[in-house]
Amino acid sequence: MTHPPPRSPAEAGRTALPVLLLLLVAAAGGGAWALGLFGLGAEEGIGVPLSSPLVPGPLRISILETGELESLEPVTVLSPVEGQATIDYIVPEGTVLTEADVAAGTVIVRLNTSEVQEKKDRQHREWTDATAALANARANLEIQLDQNQSDLRTRRLEVRFTTLDLERYVGQELAEALMAFTLPPPDAGPGGLSPDEALRREVVAVLGDPRLAGEARQRLRELESEIQLAEEELRRAEDKLKHSERLEAKGYVSREDLEADRLAFQRRTIERERAITARQQYVSYDFVKEVARLYSEHMKAQDELRRAERSAEAVEAKARADVRAREEQEGITRQRYERYVAMEAACEIRAPAAGLVVYGSTGQERGWRGRERIERNAQVRERQEILRIPRPGDLGAKVSVHESRVEAVRAGQRAWVMVGARTERRLAGRVRTVANMADSQSSWWNPDLKVYTCQISFDEPQPDLKPGMSAQIEIVIDELEDVLAVPLQAVGGSRARPLVYTWDESAGAPVPHAVTLGRANDHLVEVRAGLEPGWRVVLAPPPAPPAPAGRAAAGPARGDAGGAGAPAAPGAPGAAGAPRGRSGGPRR
Repeated sequence: MTHPPPRSPAEAGRTALPVLLLLLVAAAGGGAWALGLFGLGAEEGIGVPLSSPLVPGPLRISILETGELESLEPVTVLSPVEGQATIDYIVPEGTVLTEADVAAGTVIVRLNTSEVQEKKDRQHREWTDATAALANARANLEIQLDQNQSDLRTRRLEVRFTTLDLERYVGQELAEALMAFTLPPPDAGPGGLSPDEALRREVVAVLGDPRLAGEARQRLRELESEIQLAEEELRRAEDKLKHSERLEAKGYVSREDLEADRLAFQRRTIERERAITARQQYVSYDFVKEVARLYSEHMKAQDELRRAERSAEAVEAKARADVRAREEQEGITRQRYERYVAMEAACEIRAPAAGLVVYGSTGQERGWRGRERIERNAQVRERQEILRIPRPGDLGAKVSVHESRVEAVRAGQRAWVMVGARTERRLAGRVRTVANMADSQSSWWNPDLKVYTCQISFDEPQPDLKPGMSAQIEIVIDELEDVLAVPLQAVGGSRARPLVYTWDESAGAPVPHAVTLGRANDHLVEVRAGLEPGWRVVLAPPPAPPAPAGRAAAGPARGDAGGAGAPAAPGAPGAAGAPRGRSGGPRR
């Protein structure tokens, strides 16, 4: 539905005058009913109740509330000091700041800086200590990295040396095979081999491998050569002994020479047996022992290298974590110090925008939170509003709407504002915002009162108005055209069965009608069914007289407890037997 254009003040006055007269007439009619004139009118002819003919016309559904003007987007100046601070200087309230003040950086608030300076100095000392601790942690990290590299080089050389020792003893191929061998776990079970037995078998297999080289191969060759030499010497000694025995039998060699040759043969026999025993001992014990020792040393060196690598990683991670912690601590202390430096500079608050200076405590009574007035030597908390500067051209209105009617309010709806100082003007505006939560301040003073704050913006700037002025705000919910409407006090009956009385001149009595009601404002309600245009509506329902005892109602009663008797059918002008007018309604 399209809304009508805003009316001029003259049109508004012409429209408001009949409504005002109607309300006055309704009030007079209610007083007449209270004095009992209605009951005398039908019988004694003293008077007729106040009534008004029904005429279809427009009906504005609106909400009328009292509010005040405020800046919709003011520049707010908050306290930048941590904790509490004392106001040493503040510009007088009502001062008008100009663009020149903003450009010149005029000081409008100066807060005491003694506590901020003390905190800044203390924080500077903490920052210096944190910086020194960070430098120490970084130096320790560099030292630890060098130490780790040195330890790892040593361990890797040990692994390399043991690898070379093993390769030198059995050859490169068998050494690589041995280094790839892994000992079984100690708890292999009854069917498994122990680590020592598994190693012994692996070494014996190496001994019989044709790829055997190195010192072990050389040692075997030497032992085998010694055996061969011993056998050759033994053979020669044996031949010489046999030759000496033949010569001694012929008398060519003495018995002493024969005994010497026999002793030489025995010596060579012992030497051959000693060479054979040496080879057996080397193969069975010395080779196995030496290979096992070299393998164990290589495995030990590898284990030491792995432990050194893990230890280096752990120590490096710890050192780096210490550096990160010191960096974070240094950053935190530095940020706090910079914060206090900025806070000290912010204690002098300069004009942020042009406009009127309004203290933050203006319009707020001292409540349970113990708020103090904003003035010199007053204490303010961090982020507390010290003052606000309404911006030119963003002035609007603030109104509180009861929770029972706030559901009908929407952003963008038409609104009319009548400022208390200028009641002759109706300023056009629209609903800008509707709060989602009830006003907590009003809930504190009256827990049963739930109101929602709405902001109204003007269609045109109002430079001559000031924040804080009282105003009457009318929020237009809907504009109904060509409807029948009656005053609210004309509706009787009950909520489930509303009744409206019309006056029948021929019968000289009111006639109740059951009606269907529609939308309503603060004064009028729409009647959707039950009444006809031209009928005269009684502006106040009649009182309910007591019914005679033992008498049944033969027709419509004069009234019941709800101010209504048994109504006629909807649209009927009166009860049975009542004369009807030519238009089908009650006569005028």
